Amino acid sequence: RWRAEAVRRAGEATEINPNLVRVAVDLDKPVLFDPAQLQQVVGNMLDNALRYCRRVPGSIQLAAYALDDAHAELVIWNDGPEVPTEQQRSLFEPFFTNDAQGTGLGLYMARELCSANDAQIRYGAIALESLLDRT
Repeated sequence: RWRAEAVRRAGEATEINPNLVRVAVDLDKPVLFDPAQLQQVVGNMLDNALRYCRRVPGSIQLAAYALDDAHAELVIWNDGPEVPTEQQRSLFEPFFTNDAQGTGLGLYMARELCSANDAQIRYGAIALESLLDRT
């Protein structure tokens, strides 16, 4: 229940039009992650996804599903351009940004909060069809 609430509050905090985001959660066990910190991570990731998506219905996909009995994965996908290879290593570093209005701290803070909750965060290109097959 707190997962859905964290996603809803994160969406409100980033002022994302709910029609832009499609959510699929397939988890039957609780996830050990501080709810407020999960909300911050999801909010930062959605804010970043919004910045680079096409802004049409379904431009952002959020999916959460179990990998096995002890691990889950949360994927936030957008229909924007892929991050150039030479920039991928710096995405989660402090003050790295391609946006003149950005601080370069959102993805860094997401990484730090994930680390504090024994979670990992990474960038990877994934085809939407592949993501939809997982949920």
